[in-house]
Amino acid sequence: MATLLTLLGKRFDAGAGARQAVAAMQGRVARIQAWVAERPTVTAVMVFDASPIFVAGPGSFGDELLTLAGGKNLVDRGGAYPTIDVERLLTLDPDVIIDAVAIGRGAPGPSTLPSSPGWSALRAVKTGRVRPLRSSAALRPGPRIAAGLADLARALHDGEPPP
Repeated sequence: MATLLTLLGKRFDAGAGARQAVAAMQGRVARIQAWVAERPTVTAVMVFDASPIFVAGPGSFGDELLTLAGGKNLVDRGGAYPTIDVERLLTLDPDVIIDAVAIGRGAPGPSTLPSSPGWSALRAVKTGRVRPLRSSAALRPGPRIAAGLADLARALHDGEPPP
């Protein structure tokens, strides 16, 4: 991401601004990573849809961001964006479920995933740790990547990461 922003800055004669934006983004990412390094790793699943259950898998952007935020993505096979059945989700039984369903449709708000059929037995549902994303910044690479990382770190670790 930093390389792309730097190249765009050069292309549009805004190199100084691009370098400043990259430095700010990298600084915030480093502060968040230091913050999550002091916390235990949390098992998680990032859900994009509930019917079928569409999740972030290995090699996806969501998987990478979950790891940077101090989480361990329990979906370890099936491609970058697999669908899984509720039985597999129950077997995975994550500490936290990241709800990207509503934000993916542009309507952030309280999660409706806990009321999905079969989900009530999940540890994350029982402990109230189904966490909706606050913004779409965690769903796509871009200059707001640090904000997306902070959103995920907050959801995983029940605290406020540094600005």
